[in-house]
Amino acid sequence: MQSTMFVQFLVLLSIYNGFQAASIPQVAKSPLTICAFNIQVFGVTKMDKPEVVDILIDILIFCDLTLVQEIRDASDTAFNALKAKANAQMSLLNEQLEEPCMLESVISEKLGRSSSKEQYGFLYWNCTKLRVTDTYQYDDPLDVFERPPFVVRFESLSTDVSDFAILALHSKPSKAPEEIDNITRVYDIVKSQWNLEDVIIAGDLNSDCSYLPDRDHDTVSLYNDPRFTWLIGDDVDTTTGNSECSYDRFVVAGAKLKDAVVPNSARVFKFDDYFNLTPEQVYDHFLISKC
Repeated sequence: MQSTMFVQFLVLLSIYNGFQAASIPQVAKSPLTICAFNIQVFGVTKMDKPEVVDILIDILIFCDLTLVQEIRDASDTAFNALKAKANAQMSLLNEQLEEPCMLESVISEKLGRSSSKEQYGFLYWNCTKLRVTDTYQYDDPLDVFERPPFVVRFESLSTDVSDFAILALHSKPSKAPEEIDNITRVYDIVKSQWNLEDVIIAGDLNSDCSYLPDRDHDTVSLYNDPRFTWLIGDDVDTTTGNSECSYDRFVVAGAKLKDAVVPNSARVFKFDDYFNLTPEQVYDHFLISKC
């Protein structure tokens, strides 16, 4: 769905302690807060709106690791500008930390069949003991995906799961069943190439309502393969409008990663209430949370 949305894969402790409790990224044995945002047409126009940038930075500071979707920027400046502004704000807090805390980043190539290309980007705080160890851009030999998955492998020295990957996908709504079905193919390649089972599939999968109705689930391998656990159920509305659709998902594979997830902790975070946004400012999707 072409929309502005905030999606969050979130440690439950941070939710219970309140949003401000994690205003400084946690260090040493704290659970990771992993977020994913589909920011509608994220580029220089969004960066020219201070009120939007301020909200994005508030959430970036809250998240240890963030997937940004729908980066559309011919100038190739907006993603780095957002990182720079967040780092500038964090620099005011660095004196409170044992070591400087700065955002690092990795970004995909420009993807898409049309002239309007998109990128997947990841932002992560170096003080959380995270580092990127590898990346993989699926080359899509069967021409299945509008925006082929981008996979990033992370090492985490502060959590029980020290080696995991995030597979990012923003599916094309009209092709959602086919794209979601083929995620298992990409996962198998990643598993073989990296000898790694612990993978989070994250993003705006468009995996509900008219794009992927319940009656079609039996035809989609990602739903039926027991290796994969869907953390956001089909009954969870991740949109702010009149529709009640669960487009935004996290799907987990790998025994270690599944064991690290707090059961039944997936949730929607109504950020419009938290940030006291007006109806004109509300985005299409709420944050979803999971630890």
